[in-house]
Amino acid sequence: MNLHGTVEKPRGKVMIGALVRETNGTGIMKIVTAYKCDAKGESIQFAGDGATMWWPLNEYEILSLEE
Repeated sequence: MNLHGTVEKPRGKVMIGALVRETNGTGIMKIVTAYKCDAKGESIQFAGDGATMWWPLNEYEILSLEE
């Protein structure tokens, strides 16, 4: 669900390589290295994260997508 309360389609492979910034955090920008979508929602991983570390995509602002 986006900020406007509407459900968006999962983004898929275009999220790999996307540049994101935490919306309520340090403002540090990171590059997405893995993406998944399941019943809990969309999740992303960053370089150096362990295989079980997933972050909710809705906590990040998408700055650019790799297309």
